[in-house]
Amino acid sequence: ARLARAPAQAVRYCFEEGAAPLWAGKAGRAPDPVPACPLCGGPRRFEMQLMPQALHYLGVDAADDKAPDFATVAIYTCAASCA
Repeated sequence: ARLARAPAQAVRYCFEEGAAPLWAGKAGRAPDPVPACPLCGGPRRFEMQLMPQALHYLGVDAADDKAPDFATVAIYTCAASCA
């Protein structure tokens, strides 16, 4: 339902407290809890997400066996921005 608001979106960015990615299904999600920052040991939080539409905008040939294929790529960063 939330994707229906902007079905062509390729990147979702949100560094707000409590933000979470929109998952395509129950499999392949990030571990819960997300591992701590390896530099400071603090918590990581969701920052951005690549949506499968990004493959289209990048001109990826889906017929190529070596082409990337994903439902979502969730990126978590240190909440303290230590790096």
